[in-house]
Amino acid sequence: MAPPDSITAVILAGGAARRLGGIDKGLQEYAGKPLIQHAIEHVQPQVAQIIVSANRHLNRYSALGYPVIPDLSWLASGRSPTPAQPQHYAGPLAGILSALAYCQTPWLCSLPVDAPTLPPDLLTQLWHGALQQNTALAYAIMDDRSQYAAALVHKQLYPELVRIYQGGERRLHLAWSACNGKGVVIASQTPFLNLNEWTDYERPFMEKRD
Repeated sequence: MAPPDSITAVILAGGAARRLGGIDKGLQEYAGKPLIQHAIEHVQPQVAQIIVSANRHLNRYSALGYPVIPDLSWLASGRSPTPAQPQHYAGPLAGILSALAYCQTPWLCSLPVDAPTLPPDLLTQLWHGALQQNTALAYAIMDDRSQYAAALVHKQLYPELVRIYQGGERRLHLAWSACNGKGVVIASQTPFLNLNEWTDYERPFMEKRD
């Protein structure tokens, strides 16, 4: 098991959800509760702290009892991160960088808010994969597809990732590649489910594999 006191989790709930008409995904209900609650329950026992990356409805997220960090405008400008100013929908890399600036642990685990079927030991699998491959950045591979938003990132990469972001790169897969990130094949009893379309919300919560 990964050492919880070494890891902070950030739940990425700051996207625009354009394919869903601009809803706030984290507050959207699935299987009887908001997606943000699924994510919190998934990761809570495994980490020292949880951060929510969000760019709207900040009061509603704050009511859950965890720090809420919006994307920071200084990422694009190069200014100091104090004070923080919202930069809406700057992408998951901005959310991860903002969380890295805030967290006090050596490692940050990022989780997409719209993936409620992640395996309960995802963080442990990422941790062991990072150690085995001697990497400071490991991301999940599930159902033969890379899931770059589900990643374990060491804080030592923060300056390099800021440089990459300020150079104009927003795509996670290229940022991870530039930092020598390694994929970790994740074992799971349920298929990976990413809720990007309205029809996805009609799928069963625990869909069995054949």
